[in-house]
Amino acid sequence: MCQICGQPDNIRCNCQVTQPFCDQCGNDNDCVEKMDAQCVFYHLNCTNPAGLVNLGIPCNTDLETILEALDDLVGNSFNIPFQGQETSSIRWVSNGPAGHKPYAHVKISEDDGNIAEIHADGVFVPAPVIPDPEPVEFVNVTNDCITITVTQDEDGKYRITPSIDIVCLINKIRTEHLVEFCELVSECTCLQSIANLTATFAAACPNGFILNEETEQCESTETTPPNVSGSIVTACPTQYYQYSQYGAIVYNGGFNAAGEGIGANITADITAGNVTPITTNEVWRDNVNNAGTNDPHYGPANRAALWSCDSPTFVGTLGFVVPINAPTTKTYYVAVAADNEFQIDVDGVNVVTSNNGTGNAYWMSDGGAKFRFWHIYPINLTAGVHTLSVAGTNVGGPGFFAAEVYDNTLAELQAAALDPAFTANRAAFPLGSNPYSNLNLIFTTRCARGGGSFTVGNATCPDNTWTLDTTGGSPLTPPCQGINNDTSQWVCRRTTTAPFSGYTATLVWDRIPSAINYTVEQKPTGDPDTSYVACVGSPVANPVSGTTVNLVVSGLPTDEFTFRVKANFETCSTEFEPVEAEKATCVPVSLSAVDNPLLPATNGVAYYEEFPLSGTGPFLLVLSGLDVPVWMNVQIIGSNLVISGTPDNTGEVDVVIQVSNCGSIETTDTYTGSINVLSAGNFVEKFTVANTQPNLCLLNTEIAAYYSGAFTPGVTVLYTDALMTTPVAGYDYVNRIDTGITYNLNDTTGVVGTATGHTCSW
Repeated sequence: MCQICGQPDNIRCNCQVTQPFCDQCGNDNDCVEKMDAQCVFYHLNCTNPAGLVNLGIPCNTDLETILEALDDLVGNSFNIPFQGQETSSIRWVSNGPAGHKPYAHVKISEDDGNIAEIHADGVFVPAPVIPDPEPVEFVNVTNDCITITVTQDEDGKYRITPSIDIVCLINKIRTEHLVEFCELVSECTCLQSIANLTATFAAACPNGFILNEETEQCESTETTPPNVSGSIVTACPTQYYQYSQYGAIVYNGGFNAAGEGIGANITADITAGNVTPITTNEVWRDNVNNAGTNDPHYGPANRAALWSCDSPTFVGTLGFVVPINAPTTKTYYVAVAADNEFQIDVDGVNVVTSNNGTGNAYWMSDGGAKFRFWHIYPINLTAGVHTLSVAGTNVGGPGFFAAEVYDNTLAELQAAALDPAFTANRAAFPLGSNPYSNLNLIFTTRCARGGGSFTVGNATCPDNTWTLDTTGGSPLTPPCQGINNDTSQWVCRRTTTAPFSGYTATLVWDRIPSAINYTVEQKPTGDPDTSYVACVGSPVANPVSGTTVNLVVSGLPTDEFTFRVKANFETCSTEFEPVEAEKATCVPVSLSAVDNPLLPATNGVAYYEEFPLSGTGPFLLVLSGLDVPVWMNVQIIGSNLVISGTPDNTGEVDVVIQVSNCGSIETTDTYTGSINVLSAGNFVEKFTVANTQPNLCLLNTEIAAYYSGAFTPGVTVLYTDALMTTPVAGYDYVNRIDTGITYNLNDTTGVVGTATGHTCSW
């Protein structure tokens, strides 16, 4: 092998060595070895390094290929212009050979208001000119429980100051974020409060009773029809010269149940001063000694005397039962005279019955003192309405009775005088006017002398616990108060009382499921907090189910107590939640029981209807909401709406009635209906109908039936409508409620048959 400089010579072409190659490689040897680049290889044996990685050339590559690769790299890959990546604020500019010496510019925006400048040492932004700050007011921004206040100092700086309402924040946590908060804070249940706590007062009265705060008694008012004996009689005036011919006598010294004074006879009592005589002519005495019935007669008995128009010689008892309104509690004077006997009852209790006397010693041998004198009895009445019953009994011959009531003193009675208008023309003087010029006349039988009606006998209630009300809903206007009211308008009333054991307060609040129990305390309103005491029944157990807890506190002396409640847990309690107790909720009044339309009325015939009111009393008629015909009287008596009066025309008219209760105009109910007033030839009355006679008295089927003319069995046809086109059908018997008499009834035609003899005690 050829050796060149001590190395194998494997790469020279046609290597022929004639002499040592090293001799030609000395420093002074001008002989240079020349080789073709194609004959020179890079790492012929491929020892490390394995290749020219950056050029992508492996070992064992000839030098020519390597040099050409370098030429291409320098000439093509390295010889490219510079491309700078610009931004929104920097711009590149090419410079130098192939652009390889670029420089950068700062971009300056051309937008209005830009004040940036390029100086030799860089970008320059001049300082802005800040005007002097204008003062600003406080700005408050509130979001739930946080208030942010913004202020500005003198140097123009703004200051933000937050403020937190701790109570508000706690309440918000309680109401909206309690679950989340309780997960972070132990015992947070005690941050809760008693929710929806209410306390309602009510008087401790039995069901159906209402507390009368004046008497402090629980009261309930009932009504029932009275038992009216006899029938209706038309009143006619009567007179006679012996009526009050001896004047009036006042029993100021006392009297007994027979109406007699305390002495042996009238003369003895007058002498002893037990009886005071008043003999003023015409005022108290008839001084015309003339027996002629057509001649004028004077005195109080002749001004007010009555008897039956149908039979002046009727033998029996006739009388009035009337309501008397006593303005104040005092002594009133009740005057009476009769032929032959008289009787006075007050509130169902007999005061005087003349035939209970001891004989003729006091009343004279013929009993004539009972009509020859005008007997005036002092009777004590409490303020309010009383039932006065006055009656006369005739035992033979002509009969009469008369009565008056005076709200005066004895001295005023002695000085009494007649109204000049009365003495000038007695016939033209109104019956409903007071004939005295200086007496307070609150009742007189004179009012019925125009053909008015009154009852034979009397009207009674079930027992003495009831009070007879004959007002018929009419105003008690003296001197004719209640005298002409039809018996169908009368009613018995009874007020039942029950003990009042104080007030009860019912406390109700929302249940807290995790509470063990609740502490309830009370104190009178106005007392200091230290006066709170535990209520009876406290602590109150937490119910295992339900949404509310309640406690009834009884025996409270007033309805002005304050209560407070707190919930107790194992380790803590809530704060007390106070509540002011309120009076019992008012149940609004309802007029649902009032007929719509009202039962028809008859022109010229007294009308009376009574309907119960529901709701919490007391009830009040709202006059501004009243629209009724002139003849109609509307009253509230107890808890009943009473409609009465005597129609003076015919036709259908609208009726509007408004009633309030609980002392507030806001709780009202309005009845809007009508009433049809029929002509006098048509009648409407209440009946009961049934297919068996016993059922008639049970009021199971009560109807208002219409008929024409007089009620005459056999010809009367009962109708269900005011036009009288539809007969009452389907019933075998009918009972008239006004008389209690039962009649047969044709179940198809509605014709009334004969009386059966069966009666109902209405």
